[in-house]
Amino acid sequence: MYDAVKNQTTFKENSIVDHNHPPVIVTLEFEANSGTLKKGAIVSKNALTNLAVAFENANETIGTGDGTATDFNAKLTNAPVAFETVKVTDGTQTLTDNGHGVLEGDGSGTINYQTGAVSVKFTNPPANGAAISVSYANRPVGVLTVELDTSKQTSAPVIKHGTVIKDMLLVQDNPANDTDIEILEKNTQIYAI
Repeated sequence: MYDAVKNQTTFKENSIVDHNHPPVIVTLEFEANSGTLKKGAIVSKNALTNLAVAFENANETIGTGDGTATDFNAKLTNAPVAFETVKVTDGTQTLTDNGHGVLEGDGSGTINYQTGAVSVKFTNPPANGAAISVSYANRPVGVLTVELDTSKQTSAPVIKHGTVIKDMLLVQDNPANDTDIEILEKNTQIYAI
């Protein structure tokens, strides 16, 4: 803005985004004796204990087709569940998570992200003996900033909000892939650069 009377120029910031925001780091309690986690590990929380654990992708069998039943219900082991990661299949029919707790595709269903309760109704009865499997990721909560040996120590600092270096991210001691990073960004306020 230019003030002709005073011959001054004034600048006014219009952005509500603070581009220089430092990361938010909190100390989380981890499950004892759950191995050594390296710096950069993506971590989650266990719904039963509310303690931090290593982030992981899971695959579980929740039932077996008998040629007549179309409905299957279960509670997934590694809740809370990450948004848009749930895929249920009988080997022929598939339902996927739309990110809002609804399973869509060859039938219908729901997923409770917090508890891991999943309910599906296939369009056609799965074949006799067909395994009903669910693949998903447990919901990430942050990125570990130090190496942690959980046999010696059970708390460590974790980035909960901010940016992290993409090439430093780990899942189960392996470099995080693009899908893992996408899950991290969709389920937290952490962004990989």
